[in-house]
Amino acid sequence: MKVQSNHHNRPPTPAELEALRQFEASQRNGEALFHPQVASGQPAPNCVAFFEETGRFAVTILEGHYAVEDGRWSRYQADDAQVPADNPLEACWQAAKSVRTALKRKLNLNAYVMAVAWFPDMEEDQDILDETAGRNVHPLFGDVDLARRLVKLPKGDELQTQLSALYIKREVAALQPDPATEKAAPDQPALDLGDGRLVIQHVDVVNVYVNSGDGGFSSRDR
Repeated sequence: MKVQSNHHNRPPTPAELEALRQFEASQRNGEALFHPQVASGQPAPNCVAFFEETGRFAVTILEGHYAVEDGRWSRYQADDAQVPADNPLEACWQAAKSVRTALKRKLNLNAYVMAVAWFPDMEEDQDILDETAGRNVHPLFGDVDLARRLVKLPKGDELQTQLSALYIKREVAALQPDPATEKAAPDQPALDLGDGRLVIQHVDVVNVYVNSGDGGFSSRDR
């Protein structure tokens, strides 16, 4: 299985590395893209996995331990203290929606994308399973074979039998950053020193000494 990544100098998390390793080792036909490019300010999944004739899966990785009671979520800290947390299932759903929106905007494609929440550090939790009922978010727990588990998720008309290698290649390209629209670095302030050029950046004060032509020097704070 082909794997691509848009990490952009951001080191992958341990769970991302494990997911990447599993996808690379998979013999299934498809591609996985880590950190897909969606609209600015919108949530994105950790990766989108495409399997030929099966489907698209937006996987949000939720590292650590979560708990939910009466719809209220919390997350365990290193000292086992629980702190309130936003609903990770809603975040997972919104991330999958961002992928659908990006494919619609770039390819005019009404793509069906399954939202997957992977809790790599947790055993199966019944309270979380109950919370996913009716949400169209599919939870996975612990050390799983991601490729094998993902392809078993679609049921009935959820199965995307028309998803070919050509379509996958086009969709992966659409979720890559567009070099033509990436913001160019701003021009750096400069002082014209005649025969040379001085570029100034990331400083508060610069003392510039300029030869006055009569053997003396003048100074200027910049």
